[in-house]
Amino acid sequence: MYVAKKLIDKAMKGKTQAVPGSVEMFLAGNPPTTTHHDKAIGVINGHATLRNSAALEEANAWYATMMPANLRQGVTLAGPLQIHVTFCWHDPRLAEKDHNGLPVRVWFDRKPDWDNSAKGLCDCLVKKGWILDDKRIVKGAVQKIASGLPSDAGVYVNLCPAAPLPVLPFKNLQRPTIIPMDPIG
Repeated sequence: MYVAKKLIDKAMKGKTQAVPGSVEMFLAGNPPTTTHHDKAIGVINGHATLRNSAALEEANAWYATMMPANLRQGVTLAGPLQIHVTFCWHDPRLAEKDHNGLPVRVWFDRKPDWDNSAKGLCDCLVKKGWILDDKRIVKGAVQKIASGLPSDAGVYVNLCPAAPLPVLPFKNLQRPTIIPMDPIG
């Protein structure tokens, strides 16, 4: 298990944003790769039921351990909200830094799926009191990256009030517009 208290103290030092109605946090450590789809079949009173697998329980425990509770009473974000999340896994096969001394980071295009990864995180935001209900999240962006630096591993979260709804430029389109891609080299 993770040494949660020390990691949270280290990760949260200087990481909180001062914008009213906004929350920014970093959950240090390799994020879980198990998502809410990982279920097991159990039997209760002779009836088959779905339950969380042991791996999913461990993933939920990671979020619960790593995410600090919202101690600001009455400051739970209600919505509409937008969330920006970056999941970063340490990949020891990557060099820590490139020839310019910059950290090596690449897109993480393996499991878990980006949308399923965000579900467990959002559920924990509700349980820890940061948001009233995850249905209030109306806009989101999720990134998955891998880094050669072990200290990069973690989940970066920015949660804030949603910007005003933009005018939709495609409201008069009758069918999808297909934009051809440039041929590669």
